[in-house]
Amino acid sequence: MLLLALVGSVPSAEASNPQVDALVESANEAKKVGKIDVAISTLKTAVSLDPRHEGALVALGRAYGVKQDYDSAEKTFLDLLVKVPKSLSGHRFLALTYLRRGNSTKALDYTQKAIALNPRDWESHHLLAEVQLAAGAYDKAVAAEQAVLALDKGNVEAMRGLMVIYRLQKKYDQAIAQAQAVLKANKNDLATELQVAALYAEKGDMKKSKKTLADIEKRGAGSLATLENVAAAYATLGAGEDALRLYKKLVEKDPKNPVVQLALGTLYLLKNQPDVALKHATAAQTLAPKSAEPHRILGAIAGAKGDMKGAEASFRKALAAEPKRPDLKLALASVLAETGRLDEAITEFEAVRKQAPQAQELLQPLCQLYRQKADKTKGKDVCIAACKAAGVKPEECAVP
Repeated sequence: MLLLALVGSVPSAEASNPQVDALVESANEAKKVGKIDVAISTLKTAVSLDPRHEGALVALGRAYGVKQDYDSAEKTFLDLLVKVPKSLSGHRFLALTYLRRGNSTKALDYTQKAIALNPRDWESHHLLAEVQLAAGAYDKAVAAEQAVLALDKGNVEAMRGLMVIYRLQKKYDQAIAQAQAVLKANKNDLATELQVAALYAEKGDMKKSKKTLADIEKRGAGSLATLENVAAAYATLGAGEDALRLYKKLVEKDPKNPVVQLALGTLYLLKNQPDVALKHATAAQTLAPKSAEPHRILGAIAGAKGDMKGAEASFRKALAAEPKRPDLKLALASVLAETGRLDEAITEFEAVRKQAPQAQELLQPLCQLYRQKADKTKGKDVCIAACKAAGVKPEECAVP
């Protein structure tokens, strides 16, 4: 289900203003090529010339949304609704803004208002499905997508939405049926074909999953991009040998592809061939020196070879590229713990815990570190929380 499907055409002003219309068009072109700040500046000019121009205000709010400046997006859409109270786009995009901010209650409120303004607007019903899905109301989300299909029986976005919902409900046959309906309308939809393979795998039918990927591979033999996607799907679905076979073919055709080199490094590491993995991961790092991923794999390879100093250096380089990535912090923490630097390891764990306070899987390893350190102050609360998550009574919990 794609929120991008909600980006309908920008409404025109009630009274045409050629100068403002031209500015909106120019801003949209800038946004298409990633020049978001230019687009915002242009749209601010447009709004200053005509403060009630619906199209300019909608475009400005959406540009803020692309930039993830949701405060400004919310303010812009609320301003629009003061000036144009019956703006369907204003209600719908304000609802979408609240959804992206995690406020399902307000998202639902404004979505329902949009539907009330125009009950035949399929995009509003599709957004309602998104809101219900975010709230975990799967049956209501299904009903909303079915409402879309009642308005437009061939609506591909609703079919994709139903596929996602049924997948989450583990109703794989229904999910596959929706995916096949999408493919009937869009025969060359690679993403959906890959979803079908994933659905068969989740259903436990690896034979059909691999056959689906083999068919895509055969048809897409002349496209390196398609083959790369298929190889990644093989790897994700656990068909490591097929992934390795295809990636080896790809690296022969394009040895300067860092993604392929990195994938080979990962697969060879999983096959316990660290020296071969090192060759490919080093090539990936050379080809993509600013990426964190090659350093992450190099760190894992060093760890597998018992080189904790090298592992630490690589993980720190990866973190220098992407400082906020929790998986990299945890990888570094494991190396620090392995080398007895418990305080530093705990610091990394606590940083991740601060990022994701609901991540209960962090509690047990963090508790173990506090136990090793015999920290009776901080360790007690962490260990009791870990025990609670595991269903162990506090009086039976081993604390530092």
